[in-house]
Amino acid sequence: TSSTVNYNNSGAQNIGNYVYYNLTLSGSGTKTLLNNLQVNNNLFIDGSATLYTNTFSVSGNAAGTFTMASGTGLTLGNSNVATAVLFPANYTAPNIFLDLLSTVTYQANTGQVVSNVPAYGNLIIGATTASTTKTCDGNLTVNGNLSVDGTSAFSVNTTAATWTIGGNTAITGTLDFGTTTAKTISLGGDLSGTGTINMTGAGL
Repeated sequence: TSSTVNYNNSGAQNIGNYVYYNLTLSGSGTKTLLNNLQVNNNLFIDGSATLYTNTFSVSGNAAGTFTMASGTGLTLGNSNVATAVLFPANYTAPNIFLDLLSTVTYQANTGQVVSNVPAYGNLIIGATTASTTKTCDGNLTVNGNLSVDGTSAFSVNTTAATWTIGGNTAITGTLDFGTTTAKTISLGGDLSGTGTINMTGAGL
């Protein structure tokens, strides 16, 4: 089928446990998963809505698109639960469109893999309830701002990588350059915060 379901209330909504063809989350407020989400074609976050995965996964389709409009959010993981929720699966880089003013947050109360498939708008690494490490292997693009919050660590890990941050970078947690392979992090804006930058063995 080619149906589209739109959760468009102004305010919080729970997302029903169905297999969707096209799914749009619009209006405002937080749209919360109660189960793993399967979207067989396009996933669109619009208005000022935020998709909160809680502890559940999102799976798309390589033929579909994943789009986040200006002012929208995607929050991956529950900050009180040790379930490592990943970026929505199966969407390919040419079919992912994250507006400069959209925000993706990795906040599970455990280590998480930060996908380097999309070019992020704003990226937040945040888990205030425990010391957790979020890891990204390979090249990373953030067109907006990067925040590493609380007790979180964001690691470049083991592979040679170039990270490009177009906006400002705020670190109150830890930015870790990882192991001895060469790493390049390019900051287009200001660097601020009271956190830590660890360059030990970074092959700079």
